[in-house]
Amino acid sequence: MNISKETIPLKILRIKMMKDMTINFFLVLAVLVNPNYVHSGTPTKQPLNTRNEILKTKEGMVLIQGGEFTAGADPEIGFRECARFYNDCKMDWFTDETPHKEMVNSFSIDRYEVTQSEFEKLMGTNPSKSRGDILPVDSVTWDEANAYCQKLGKRLPTEWEWEYAAMGGQSTIYPWGDEIETGKANFCDLNCEFGWKADQFNDGYKMSSPKGSYPPNGYGLYDMAGNVWEWTSSGSADSDGKKVIRGGSWDHAPGAMRSALRYERASGIRYHDNGFRCAF
Repeated sequence: MNISKETIPLKILRIKMMKDMTINFFLVLAVLVNPNYVHSGTPTKQPLNTRNEILKTKEGMVLIQGGEFTAGADPEIGFRECARFYNDCKMDWFTDETPHKEMVNSFSIDRYEVTQSEFEKLMGTNPSKSRGDILPVDSVTWDEANAYCQKLGKRLPTEWEWEYAAMGGQSTIYPWGDEIETGKANFCDLNCEFGWKADQFNDGYKMSSPKGSYPPNGYGLYDMAGNVWEWTSSGSADSDGKKVIRGGSWDHAPGAMRSALRYERASGIRYHDNGFRCAF
């Protein structure tokens, strides 16, 4: 039988092509059956881990992809923004905001502050001073906030997770930009009864406001500035039992809406302007 030199290579090529098609068929089938399947022989990027895939679908939460960021701000910025609206500001109030690098892993955080109806449904009580089902729960202790989150299989965010989320992917002084504006957050404006109120602004509320009353930040999170202060899981650097709170509130001057502002409070005391949101 006379076989040309070209015939054998062609047959080998056809066999190889059929083999490749068969492998590709089963790879496609494997992906259809299990979207997380990764062929060990292929140098491909791993998909999101199972935990993050679950977080994507967790109701009422937003998945934040982790990374390194610059936390804090120049203390002079904090002093300047404070002094614009309050006469008795002190530079040493802001020295704990010195810029530094922080790394956070991917996490999820509630889209809104926990409301009074949500808190009462789960905990059987409502300690709030400002009453309303869709108002944020206030006057809640750190232990109560922590217990609420744990009952849902969640936790309180660390202060660095909170700041990273509040920035919304921006590097501005406030979540929306570098200047205070009406209609961006609930702070002590002309409706407020305190001496440090900023009469040039009108946010529409005397005290706390219903969830979603103002535009979200770049991550789709609401009230990361103003409305009520939010408990974090982070403790005071002085180990005095205090916990870090973030975000400012309806009874604080506009300068307290800065994403970098840090404040501490005793964990067991009820404050009329203190609430929280959960993370996971």
